[in-house]
Amino acid sequence: MFSALIDFAVFYLLCRLGSATGMKETASIVISTTAARIISASVCFTLTKIWCFESRKKPFREIILFSILFVLKLAASAALVSALSFTDIPVIICKAAVDIFLFLISYLIQKFIIFR
Repeated sequence: MFSALIDFAVFYLLCRLGSATGMKETASIVISTTAARIISASVCFTLTKIWCFESRKKPFREIILFSILFVLKLAASAALVSALSFTDIPVIICKAAVDIFLFLISYLIQKFIIFR
């Protein structure tokens, strides 16, 4: 949950910065999503490995699988939030809905595949 707060905070701040500088909304969303995910993923991997799944294995396999999942989630989040940004729904609400959906799928993949 902590990494999600980091993700949202970085995303929000970068979207605001992009808007203030006149960047197109779609570009701002993609850049903000990417930066936010990279920062929060580092925190997420460590917290998930140690506290959530108590994995004591050597991390090489876990890092590779986690990285693949990270890239897939990043692409899915950017694409879905960008697609939903053309609706009347505020972009931060779109991001929250997309990320909750992706979190649930990601948790199952981590539990049964990555940190098993």
